[in-house]
Amino acid sequence: MNPYRPYVLANNLEVSPSTVPQPDFEPEIYINSNDIFDALKSAIVTKYLTTFLIHPLEAAKTICQVEAYLSKDKSAGSISRTRTREEEDEHTKQHDLFSDVSDDEQEINAYFESPSLDNTVNEDLKEKICVEPSGYVNTSAHANTLHTFTISPSRYSIKSIISSLWEKEGAKGLWKGHTVTFLYNLLYSGFQTWLSATFSGFLSIPDPNIMPPVDSVRPLSSVFVKSISSAISALVLAPLDIARTKIILFPITSSSSLSDPTAVNSFNSPHKTSLSTLRCLKSLPPYCPSSLIFPTICYASLPTAISSLFPIAFRNFLGSSSIMDSFVGFTTSSLQFALQIPLETCLRRAQAQYQCDLPPQTIVPAGRYTGITGTVWCLLSEEDPGRFGIEGLYRGWRVGVWGITSALALNFLSSNFREEVEF
Repeated sequence: MNPYRPYVLANNLEVSPSTVPQPDFEPEIYINSNDIFDALKSAIVTKYLTTFLIHPLEAAKTICQVEAYLSKDKSAGSISRTRTREEEDEHTKQHDLFSDVSDDEQEINAYFESPSLDNTVNEDLKEKICVEPSGYVNTSAHANTLHTFTISPSRYSIKSIISSLWEKEGAKGLWKGHTVTFLYNLLYSGFQTWLSATFSGFLSIPDPNIMPPVDSVRPLSSVFVKSISSAISALVLAPLDIARTKIILFPITSSSSLSDPTAVNSFNSPHKTSLSTLRCLKSLPPYCPSSLIFPTICYASLPTAISSLFPIAFRNFLGSSSIMDSFVGFTTSSLQFALQIPLETCLRRAQAQYQCDLPPQTIVPAGRYTGITGTVWCLLSEEDPGRFGIEGLYRGWRVGVWGITSALALNFLSSNFREEVEF
């Protein structure tokens, strides 16, 4: 009897039903909606607690990256003294020239040498615009008359920033922007995962979030999908990221009035409150501003693309082994970290300098943003060159190292715990 055709009897023999083999069917998988809801709820709670615990360190890193550490070669007093000396010398020279001239000739010369309208405009511009020797327009000198900065931490010290925030603003200052940070991280991970799965389906390749690009059939396509999905997600959620930076840099002790952000009296208003998330989002456009498109794309996609291409190149040239894979993983994480910190510093400075309908007060003096290459050059050469150098470019690197170390420690402990529980 053919087991796949039990209804056909060989040699016209009758077979009892008990001898006929029954086909085996796989049991139907039943998905309970309550289980999905519980898993989603636990994931959201875990994400919220993780963001809540890490947020003080991330806020301190943002402040460290935005703060301008300018070299103090000449004080304001010495500059003013040199200007007064130059004016006195010019006055004495003019007095010597006209000492031998008669009174009538002096009146004629004074008439023809009277200051014109152009000279008056130029004098007004000189009072309003101050250009540094490096060629940049210095707006901090005029801004300091309007702003009083809340904290003055030590240079590149995360611990000093946290202690200063705790002394001036309390626990509320350490967790400013926690809600918008949680929303950004949650929406970014979900939107990036959905885009990656959608693009992978169109290109008929495995999802790079599930299978790494180095193990994919078409690794370059997987790298492209992973990078483009990260870039699009960052551009769509750029207003939330800008709001996060603005809220962290906004002092709690400043005025909540948005009607006249440049007024000095608004800073001394009796009504004191922090900048709310809803108010900040209302003042921002619902899209990524044009001045922030390029730094946002570079920060979101460039480290991801380089860290994905690096293992592919190593495997093609050196093959694959357990030791080599461990070395490549460590090198990839280091390379991604080395690219991400400077790009993040440039992006945070660009977000801090973005002009919107918000008060201009900040808790620290904000550094300038002159493009990615210009900002990197400013960090390396202009802000105390020679003393700090690379450390000025990699501001807040300790927070990243602590995060990587904590993640590795948690993975190690969780793996050991699973091995002990399994029996």
